[in-house]
Amino acid sequence: MNKLAITIIIIIVVLVLLYYFYNSMECFESDTQAKVIIFVSESCPHCVEYKEKKHNNLLNSFKNNSNIQIDLVHSGESEDANKLFAKYDIKYVPACVIVKGDSVKKLGNAIDPEIIKEEIKSM
Repeated sequence: MNKLAITIIIIIVVLVLLYYFYNSMECFESDTQAKVIIFVSESCPHCVEYKEKKHNNLLNSFKNNSNIQIDLVHSGESEDANKLFAKYDIKYVPACVIVKGDSVKKLGNAIDPEIIKEEIKSM
């Protein structure tokens, strides 16, 4: 075989592999933006632990998805924060709420990327 034929075969193989890889990835992109709101308090030891050990993992899990926004809301931080606590009836922290379109899902303290992904897919 000549070099041109080998090059064409290699390009076709690479394209097939890319197509297979792209289609086998979990895709959470949709036209509707999802917002994940994490409610915390500075005086809560569980919240401090979450922020120190788990929040960056959550951010990294969704960093390549522009349709999912992660917000961290601190109790008493501002009037807007207090309004969000009241709007979603947050009674304890840490807590997680997912908002997608008109749908709202309260997860409580189940702040795990896999659980959040599944809940977003089901909304």
